[in-house]
Amino acid sequence: MAAELLSENRPIYIIEELCLNAMTEDLRPSRYLYIRSVLEEEFSPDYERLKESGTLTYELCNLIEACKGIFEELGFSSENEEDRYLRYAVIRQVHEYLN
Repeated sequence: MAAELLSENRPIYIIEELCLNAMTEDLRPSRYLYIRSVLEEEFSPDYERLKESGTLTYELCNLIEACKGIFEELGFSSENEEDRYLRYAVIRQVHEYLN
């Protein structure tokens, strides 16, 4: 891709941006950021407690693993990250995890 863009005489900054976007496409949307926003919005006392104790990142990583099946089953992507059924399923899993 980079070689093709170079042959088209595209500016280097454009080539870098297009290549980085292509390389990170599988990483979007972020499961980490999605679960963090669910935790912050729906479980704010728990979110604050984890944040203050310094374990927020650790627990979010655990929650990503706990929600892995949901993300795979529902095909988590930028097209469905706003899907309410996905959100409800993640909320239910976070609730089970925290209790």
